[in-house]
Amino acid sequence: METFVSIASGSFGRAANRLHITQPAISLRISGLEEELGVKLFDRLNGSIQLTTKSSLTRTECSTARTFAAIAICTFR
Repeated sequence: METFVSIASGSFGRAANRLHITQPAISLRISGLEEELGVKLFDRLNGSIQLTTKSSLTRTECSTARTFAAIAICTFR
């Protein structure tokens, strides 16, 4: 989910920099997530990406879930 939200906010390259991993690792994570969910998350066209209709509907929920998870982690520390 972290990877998806990071890409949705920019690009694969920016997400890789933000998450401190390589761009191929980002691509593998997204491919795995798409396979697990059974849905295409991004349309890839001529070197650019765009959220699919389904993934754009869940972007806000994923971002909110990520925020709540961060709060929970801080609470337990």
